[in-house]
Amino acid sequence: MSTHRTIPWAPEPEREEPREGSILRLAEHAIGLWRAAQDVRDPILLEALRPLVVHVARALARDIMADAEDGTAH
Repeated sequence: MSTHRTIPWAPEPEREEPREGSILRLAEHAIGLWRAAQDVRDPILLEALRPLVVHVARALARDIMADAEDGTAH
């Protein structure tokens, strides 16, 4: 059984962007990479990207659930 470790978020000093924006931007990039790999029909690249896409999806789900639990979800 594996233990899930989250990556701590540290804001960049020159940016005032909220954490939610950064996570959504990461998700958009992960989706873009996945689609590009599909477009070039590269099964090795798709398999290599799978853990990243799964990790980002789980992080988004955790954030949504945390927001729902504390009442801040929109």
